Amino acid sequence: MSTVLHRRVNRHLQKEVNAFTRISRSRKGISMVTFSALIKELPFSLKDWSGYIHLSERSLQRYIKARKPLGLPYAERVYEIQQVFLLGLEVFGRKEKLDGWLYQPSIPFGGQRPVELLDTSAGSQLVTDELHRIEYGIFA
Repeated sequence: MSTVLHRRVNRHLQKEVNAFTRISRSRKGISMVTFSALIKELPFSLKDWSGYIHLSERSLQRYIKARKPLGLPYAERVYEIQQVFLLGLEVFGRKEKLDGWLYQPSIPFGGQRPVELLDTSAGSQLVTDELHRIEYGIFA
């Protein structure tokens, strides 16, 4: 099997495992310890997260203050955005380069910044697809 095909097969299998892992993790929810760590590591503000997971900023602050875990619909979105960010790190190699790309208007997204699309699953998928195109050297 060629090296490229081997990587694609491995990536496909890894996606399946990751998908089942994400489903399981989403169903369990996400602890505030984990979410707080993500807030510190990823370049998104609390206001951004509020929009991404569709929970008011004030409610999100209450969850954080009470150390209440985020349930299924919120956890699922958090994990989805985390996956996009991890793929971006893999593609760009450095957080600074990824941050620059996320916050720059992009022609493939009709002039929108990739970060503006992360509030929906469809938008997250568009960003993921574009990251894969960049990874494979296919530019719009």
